[in-house]
Amino acid sequence: MIFDNYSFETFKEQSVDLIVDLVNTRNPIEDMDAITTIDGLAQFLSEHPATNDGSMGGLGRPSASDLKAVRRLRSELREVFHAADEDEAARLVNAILTNAGAVPRIAFFEKTPHLYFETDSKRLARRLAAIAGVGLVEVLVDGGVDRLGTCCSEVCVDVFVDTSKNKSRRHCSTTCSNRQNVAAHRERSRAKKKS
Repeated sequence: MIFDNYSFETFKEQSVDLIVDLVNTRNPIEDMDAITTIDGLAQFLSEHPATNDGSMGGLGRPSASDLKAVRRLRSELREVFHAADEDEAARLVNAILTNAGAVPRIAFFEKTPHLYFETDSKRLARRLAAIAGVGLVEVLVDGGVDRLGTCCSEVCVDVFVDTSKNKSRRHCSTTCSNRQNVAAHRERSRAKKKS
């Protein structure tokens, strides 16, 4: 993931992907939720490299309380994408990290220092919050709150991180962008026919 000339290293990019994917498991417009069961949560975690790097090791199978806590974390993460400004986003991220008991650490990967967050908690949601903290901090520090977006389509509320050079991304995907463009074209065509 690149902002102008800055590139995330792999773990930070994976943590950003995890945040976006986790938030997007809930669609409030259609009242759909992809994580309604313990099995659904286990599958979600198994599909994300950020949770398979050893930081989730030893936790075992998720429990019902894990499911509830992860769904609450998901709502807290969505709030960051809706933050009005950088102060609010920072306050929300700091609260997520504090609640997780996340502590900043420096680790050396390929002889280069990198910032990450860890927690001693054995709770799944707190571990996820620490992983999410890495991505959120990087996005806010290096890209600003304007890099956090919500799809502007009328039928989608998925979130995304805008990696365009000029912060111009408005949709979560090409599919939503195309759908909106087609709808706008049809509307213009109807207006021309009426006039």
